[in-house]
Amino acid sequence: MKTRSYTLADAKASEQANDYAKAAEAYFELGDYPKAEAIYRTLEQRFPFHKNIKFSLGKLLATTQHWDEAITKLQEVGNSGAYGEETLYLLAECFKNKGLLHAAREIYADLLERNYHYKDAREKLRALDAPTFFERAVTQQTVIDSSLKQGSATENSSYQTMHGFAVEDRYTIIEELGRGGMGIVYKAEDTHQHRLVAVKVLSPHLAAERQNRLRFFREAEMVAGLRHPHIVTLLDIDQRDNFLVMEYLPGGTLSHWKHRHKGKARRLFGFILQILEALDAVHRQGIIHRDIKPQNILISDDTTAKLTDFGIAHICGATITHTGMHLGTIPYMSPEQILGTPLGSQSDIYTVGVVLYELVTGQLPFSGKDISYHHVHTPPPPPRNLDKTISSELNELILRCLAKMPDDRYESAKVLQQELFHILTKRRDTVA
Repeated sequence: MKTRSYTLADAKASEQANDYAKAAEAYFELGDYPKAEAIYRTLEQRFPFHKNIKFSLGKLLATTQHWDEAITKLQEVGNSGAYGEETLYLLAECFKNKGLLHAAREIYADLLERNYHYKDAREKLRALDAPTFFERAVTQQTVIDSSLKQGSATENSSYQTMHGFAVEDRYTIIEELGRGGMGIVYKAEDTHQHRLVAVKVLSPHLAAERQNRLRFFREAEMVAGLRHPHIVTLLDIDQRDNFLVMEYLPGGTLSHWKHRHKGKARRLFGFILQILEALDAVHRQGIIHRDIKPQNILISDDTTAKLTDFGIAHICGATITHTGMHLGTIPYMSPEQILGTPLGSQSDIYTVGVVLYELVTGQLPFSGKDISYHHVHTPPPPPRNLDKTISSELNELILRCLAKMPDDRYESAKVLQQELFHILTKRRDTVA
C-alpha cells in the first residue's frame, strides 16, 4: 500500500463513488481497521484470486495482530511478483510475533538474499540472532500449563509457557497478568527479596527497533523519578533482556473492579480521586500519560489505587515519538490525540472523563464504528440521559471533561479532583 495522506472525507467519498479499493486503503491509513477490513473482505469475496486485495487484507491483519490469518493470506499472495519482498517482510514479522523465531529467521534470510538493503530486515535478523528473554524461556520451558487449550501452545508458546522460568536467576515467573501495546506483564517471585513483583517485558518484535527500546526504558526513567503513593514503584531495570520490574499489586485493575461493582460506581470514585492526585504530580513534571484507562489503574487493596503503564507517555518538548504516530487506546483517546495535534495536560483530563463516563453509565461514550470520528466531532450523550439517578453536577463535570476543545475542559487534574470531591461530599449524587 503506497504512502498517501487521506482524510475521512476522502474515504467516504471513495466509498460513495464505489471505489472500494481506494476507500479501504483510506480507512486503513486513517486507523479505522474494522471498516477497512470489512471492505477488503467484501472485495475478496468478489475477486477471490486478486493478489492486491489479498495482500492488503494480509497486511491489515498483521497490523491488527491477527497473526495466523495474516500468515494464511500472505502465503496465498506468494513471494513472487510486485509484492514479493513486502510479503516476505510481513510474514517474518508475523512468525516472529507468534514466537516462531526459527521460521522468522529463515524468511528474513530469504528476503535479504533478494534485496540485502530491504528496509530494516538486516537489523531485525541480527536482533533475532541474539538470545532474548522470550527465546530462552521457550528453550528451557518443557511443561506447558495444563490450563492451556490443546494446540494453543504452538500459537503463542513464547508467551504462554513461562511458568517456573527464572529470569536472570532471580525472578521466577508465576503467571501472565496482562498485555499492552509495548509488552507483556508477568507476576513473578523475587527470590532475593522473597516478595512478589510484576515483570514487564518488551515484546521481541518491538525490541528489534531502537526507537521502541528508547520509549520502553524512558518509561523506567519517568516512573523512577515519580515517587508518589499513587504511582507504581519501579524496582529494577534490565536493558539487556528488555524488562522492568515493578511492585506487584494484588487487587487487579479498575477494569476488574468495575465489573465486580457493576451498578455501584460511587464506591470506585475514591480511586479516581487518587489517580487525579497522581496525574497532577505527573503533569507538574511536564509529562502527559496519554493512555488513561481502567486497565492502567491498578488496585493494591480496597482503599488504594495506583497509576501504571507510562510506556507511551509524552514528555512536553520531547521528539521520541514519530510525527503523526497515534499512540493510545482509541475508545479513550482525546480528539487531539486522534488528530495528531500537540498535546497538553487536558488530553489526560479527557481520558479521565471517558473513564468516569464508563463508571457511571456502564458504557463508553462512543462505541461501534467510527469511534475516532465521534471523539473529534460528535457530542457524547449526557450521562443523565442513560441514568436519571446521576446528579446534574456530576453529569456536567463529566461533559466538561469530554469537551472537544482542550481549553473548555478543566484546567488541571487538581482542579478536577477538587470539583469531583466537592460533588461527592455533598452526598446528593445517588449513583450507588
